[in-house]
Amino acid sequence: MSIGPDYKKLKLAAKSTPIEYPKPDNEVSFDLLSSVALTGTNHEADQPAHLTLMDDTVPVRRNLTEFAGPEGRFCPAGKSVYCMFIHLSFY
Repeated sequence: MSIGPDYKKLKLAAKSTPIEYPKPDNEVSFDLLSSVALTGTNHEADQPAHLTLMDDTVPVRRNLTEFAGPEGRFCPAGKSVYCMFIHLSFY
């Protein structure tokens, strides 16, 4: 297995197919939020983000457009999500 930066292993969304995972059976596999709760991870409500960006235009301009937003899969608790806002100008 080769080791290197994650981004070098990332495939374009257009050349990939979504993975269809089976539903948790609650014997061997469990739902995501229950599994995260069992880790004992604890964060304060006002804790600053632990992922920061050097260029905050990259997630939408490149990652969402080309790779279907891998940031949405960084956090097992689903805390990284895309929020799209439409800027409206009224004259």
